[in-house]
Amino acid sequence: MKNLLCVLLFLLTLSSCSSTEPPKVPISDLKDKEVPMLVETLSDKIGGVIWAMDFVESDKLILTLRDGQIKTFDLKTKNLEVISGVQKVLSEGQGGLLDIAVDPDFKSNQYIYYTYSAPLGELSATRLERAKLVGNKLVESKSLFEARPPQSTAAHYGSRIAFDHQGHIFVSLGERTERELSQDLSKHMGKIVRLNLDGSIPKDNPFLNTKNALAEIWSYGHRNPQGLYYDQESKELWVNEHGPRGGDEINLVVKAANYGWPKATYGREYYGPKITEHVKLPGVENPRHVWLPSIAPSDLTRYQGAAFPSWKGSFFSGALALEHLNRVVMVGNISIKEERYLSALEERIRSVLVDQRGHILVGTDTGKILKLSPLTR
Repeated sequence: MKNLLCVLLFLLTLSSCSSTEPPKVPISDLKDKEVPMLVETLSDKIGGVIWAMDFVESDKLILTLRDGQIKTFDLKTKNLEVISGVQKVLSEGQGGLLDIAVDPDFKSNQYIYYTYSAPLGELSATRLERAKLVGNKLVESKSLFEARPPQSTAAHYGSRIAFDHQGHIFVSLGERTERELSQDLSKHMGKIVRLNLDGSIPKDNPFLNTKNALAEIWSYGHRNPQGLYYDQESKELWVNEHGPRGGDEINLVVKAANYGWPKATYGREYYGPKITEHVKLPGVENPRHVWLPSIAPSDLTRYQGAAFPSWKGSFFSGALALEHLNRVVMVGNISIKEERYLSALEERIRSVLVDQRGHILVGTDTGKILKLSPLTR
């Protein structure tokens, strides 16, 4: 009861902050000796920025390298194999081969989905591809979606993939540094889109019958969302996204909702001044967690494993700029504490994945795969 009262008082404190005060939670930057877990290097020879990972078997990963390669990695034998049949990507700036996700019915259909920066002459666009994995080759490739219109910048592509296990796929899209496009429903930039698994548009998408709006859009007002997670227990979609100088966010994604960029943000211009006077506005969803200063969040997952019972319900995100694994502790849908792991490694953590045993796998920009598991005595 005492702990519950403390939490309630803390949440009351958060809700009483003025509208211009950023939400604040305690932050613990845990040193290696304080971390109650074993950190193992499974491989340091993957060969590039590990943008994303997923399981094709219980002990076999499929992963994307930003330079345009897809590989598989056997966690037992450490065998690394290159997959052929990948579409040509624009590996330039922040672009390249991005997320990868294995179909929920992979055992029966062999489908994998991936996003990438597609070169289109002098322009480029974030594209979603589906293909069958047969042996070490992708076959029957089909482009399911392409963000419109293509842009000239090589930044802020997003992009992550999530399934709701009800026949739909979500894809997060950056605003390509064209801020105002996030609020423009006639453009895909700065949006989360929702599709059927074959790329068709669900009949209950919110803007299907809205004049001058693109029917794929599920939510809007996002900046550069590089983490996306669908919680099968709560049936909720969560996203993290890069702010500019500060103002990184975790958001609970609501159908048809506006997340404010660039009209409402805690972030500042990289050269200092405020982007806007507003951190909250009517009709704009407020973030459930804000990072100040920015950590540059990457992949996002919610821990539901058994290996670390005290972590259940926490969000984990990689941090690029501040080089650590970030844990956000939640009570309900509000953050109350933040912990930072692996900072001593000085690695940009790009991808995060939980295995069937509840161990956490992370991929780094230097091509390492690390595993976090409980210490045993």
